Amino acid sequence: MINKTRFRKYKNDKRIRQGDIIGDVRYFESFKIDSKVLELNYIDFPYVYVITQECDLDLEKASRGKELKNNNGNIEYDDNSNPIIDVNKSLVSVLVAPIYNFDIFSDGVHLVELCKKDKIDPNTYKVNPLSKKDKKKHKENKYSRYHYLEFNSTTFSPSIIDFKHYFSINLEYLEELKKSNYVFTVDRLFREQISLRFACFLARIGLPVVK
Repeated sequence: MINKTRFRKYKNDKRIRQGDIIGDVRYFESFKIDSKVLELNYIDFPYVYVITQECDLDLEKASRGKELKNNNGNIEYDDNSNPIIDVNKSLVSVLVAPIYNFDIFSDGVHLVELCKKDKIDPNTYKVNPLSKKDKKKHKENKYSRYHYLEFNSTTFSPSIIDFKHYFSINLEYLEELKKSNYVFTVDRLFREQISLRFACFLARIGLPVVK
């Protein structure tokens, strides 16, 4: 039996939280300037899951605009008498991982659009539909690379997180996107499980292929 992943919605909360699921996220893969023309390459992901730790996100938000204080509790100033802002807890970016619809993932076609973007001949794209046995293993989270999600809600289809496709994204961009594309936030107990599985996946030891 699969344990349903619980979630909650934070109303009017602009802060990015660990466990947030946000839709229609654009990842800017690369850019180049040719003859003064800027060419941007990007990938649009239907949904992403925020992996960055909650404590880091909380401290980053709390420290915004706060003046740096010395040991006596007094605000420190620069040579021009401007208060020095404490940026020690600021984040450069936020770590997220894409979420794919499980049925599309099971059919092996969830990355077709990426191949088209990279100008790979669609006829050479290898489609690997999951067997019934593999589907069961994914749903039981037997593979360290993926995390299966099935919510106690009919508004969000069963999905899967791919830890291998994680990427960083600008925090302010994600905050702006959350205003219109926020879905919900995975509850604490379940997001801790996801964090542990993600950490274990990154910490795995790569062994050489024995021929």
